[in-house]
Amino acid sequence: MSAKIHTGVKFSDECNDVVTLITNINKMRKYVKNRIPIILSKHIAYTVVSSIDRNTINPNLERVSIGKVFSECADYHRNDPMTRATGLAIDVRFDISVMDGGDGLLGILHTTRDDWIKYSNKLKWVTPYPYWDNTDPPEDVSTKDWKKREKEWGKIKIPAESGMVARIDPTYLPYPSFESIMSDVPSKEERMKVLVPDYLWSLEFAKNVWLDDKPNVYKENQQWGAAFSEFNKWFRSPRSSKAREFAEKHVERQLKEITEDLMRGDGHAYDT
Repeated sequence: MSAKIHTGVKFSDECNDVVTLITNINKMRKYVKNRIPIILSKHIAYTVVSSIDRNTINPNLERVSIGKVFSECADYHRNDPMTRATGLAIDVRFDISVMDGGDGLLGILHTTRDDWIKYSNKLKWVTPYPYWDNTDPPEDVSTKDWKKREKEWGKIKIPAESGMVARIDPTYLPYPSFESIMSDVPSKEERMKVLVPDYLWSLEFAKNVWLDDKPNVYKENQQWGAAFSEFNKWFRSPRSSKAREFAEKHVERQLKEITEDLMRGDGHAYDT
């Protein structure tokens, strides 16, 4: 199998008993299921408010509702596990491959979320047990232990064919409460931090300002990435102070009050 197992873990001996292993995994499922509405609530609140604010600054940009964001998250959650989150969706999926390493059970945490990995690694019956062969081992792992890991992981060819895969996240996403979403609406200060640079980037005058001393950068670099990198340097420098002051006043005047009706959106009822 691949020798880059960054999310590898080793289970304690108590997990050699299948009933204990299942019990422990079910506890993980309960924790993750309870955490997902909290994660979704914050994601939905920030995504909807961001779309409202950007639509206020630029009416050509789409404004989305709570229902639309949750619908995309739910649709993505039902997709092939190999796909990545795009658009309005957020990835909360979590699987664990469980395999016999010869000297106890090994596992691989399959998730894109650092919080799931951190939670798992803190469990008393789980020990981080990564292995890779392309660089030196971590400083806290001895050469002897590293070679032992190499031998154990080397016995496993294909995780899905060497043990079992336990799904930790729920099959269907739990709907966060409307009250929870409204409580996660970002503050005016947080919204301004996002909108001010967005507004300046969208303005032709701002592009001209930050290109005054580099008149050919934008024309020569047709790639947006290079141009935006230059913009960020300008935005963080003292040279942008006057433009930022102008943008802050302009954006603040246009900020809408975030109401329940605005969050629900036209034609996208929040179904409870």
